[in-house]
Amino acid sequence: MLPKNARRTPVVQAVRADLKPYFHAAKRFLIFGVVAEISLLAASYYGFRELNNSIETRHYFAKNYPTILEEYGQIFSKC
Repeated sequence: MLPKNARRTPVVQAVRADLKPYFHAAKRFLIFGVVAEISLLAASYYGFRELNNSIETRHYFAKNYPTILEEYGQIFSKC
């Protein structure tokens, strides 16, 4: 660890100033990634809940997307 007075040298300040935009971009990218992951988790939970509880949703998927409903049945027949 650097001593406190070494952190304030012009070289350290210049390096920090050069890297600041990259840290800012990395922070925004990380925040976006976390928000996107939470959103996708909520959407998948909602879809699972609807497919599990709503007969209309099951009929819709059976008519329009039969492969999804078949895979859903295979996954939960093993449990």
